[in-house]
Amino acid sequence: MNKDFLIVKQKFIETLLGRYSFWDSLVSHQIQTWTDNGAESRHSLITGKPELIRLSALEHLAIAPLVFDYLDVTISLRFGLSDEPFKTKLKILREKAGEDLTSQLIIAIYDNLSSIRNKLLHQKGSLSECGKIIITKGVLSVELNHFGTLNSLASMLGRIVKNENKLCLNDKSVIWSSYKIIFPEAASSILEAASFERVVDINVSIMRYKIDMRSKAIVCFEDLKKHLYNRFVNEDGKLIGNTDFLFKYEGDEYSMPAECCR
Repeated sequence: MNKDFLIVKQKFIETLLGRYSFWDSLVSHQIQTWTDNGAESRHSLITGKPELIRLSALEHLAIAPLVFDYLDVTISLRFGLSDEPFKTKLKILREKAGEDLTSQLIIAIYDNLSSIRNKLLHQKGSLSECGKIIITKGVLSVELNHFGTLNSLASMLGRIVKNENKLCLNDKSVIWSSYKIIFPEAASSILEAASFERVVDINVSIMRYKIDMRSKAIVCFEDLKKHLYNRFVNEDGKLIGNTDFLFKYEGDEYSMPAECCR
């Protein structure tokens, strides 16, 4: 397949997947604005755009091969690959990608999702009788209700490959925490990269609150902590664990999950 075809295929899949809610973000957020009296929720705006489609667990399972196609074609374009078998592409990806956490997660998701894709398209009995677990290679298992997270993570990693994005610590923590939900037993290379880059475990499985504090002047981080601990603590005296704080410091914007302050 030539490059022009791959570009058209990539754009076409992006258009299709962009209709679904899992494509947009790994974590669901409710935006709230910092005020003197507390944090106030923002009301939804009517944009004129169609509402994003939400999928059931089985529908996420059904669309997983298309999500893999997006990741595959994006990696093919990024590294100049074409008609090579998946195993060959994976070998080249391992040789060309870095040892950082994001690269290691891209490799792992590509490997696992390609196995799942092949199982779904070419073999019978991929779904267990209880309807909860999909098994591939006899050693890889993914819970059915985790396919939404898998599809969202694979889509996000595909966009990272396409745009060559450099992720901040918060974004790395989000993709790491999402990966751990799907695959609790991470490879040693991934664990080492996560430890080296000091990513934080974030509760990404529930709705999180993003508190927009950009209107508040932050002089120093101790000042920030003082404000947060005075207003966003649970009964144990810890910052509420499903809250992210968006603020400005010395002209730059930061997004910090509450888990970073524990």
